[in-house]
Amino acid sequence: VHEAIKIMETTTLFDAGKGAVVNEKSEAEMDASIMIGTDRKAGCVAGIKRIKHPISLAKAVLEKTPHVMIAGEGADKLGEKEGLEVVTKGYFSEEPRYWELLEKNELGGLKGTVGAVAIDIYGVISAGTSTGGTLKKMQGRIGDSPIIGAGTYADNN
Repeated sequence: VHEAIKIMETTTLFDAGKGAVVNEKSEAEMDASIMIGTDRKAGCVAGIKRIKHPISLAKAVLEKTPHVMIAGEGADKLGEKEGLEVVTKGYFSEEPRYWELLEKNELGGLKGTVGAVAIDIYGVISAGTSTGGTLKKMQGRIGDSPIIGAGTYADNN
């Protein structure tokens, strides 16, 4: 799940990672979540701006902290501390003209949130989601994608 979503976050074809849509301030603010079905543990991030792969940061929350969700600057700082790749603002698709054309449906329509579900060889179900949210959203808006039970859920029972 993690690796599949990382691949989708590397392209501008989807509203995740590099292709994340921008908020009202023309900034990418991304959300992601990941969940393991055996123990229903999860990691989520919201409103991150500098980590290349939001799903990797969600995984770090799951594996390296006692928390379920971290948001904003604190999440970006955790990513840096854990050695995740940090990118500059110019990495994301933040060119205003691009978003104007996309919004007018002149580039084939709006892009979508990404997600994946997998079952490993041991029968463990995992699920994850990554998104840039809604085009021109209010700065700081958090949608359903990083919310366990709304945007992502996995349960082996």
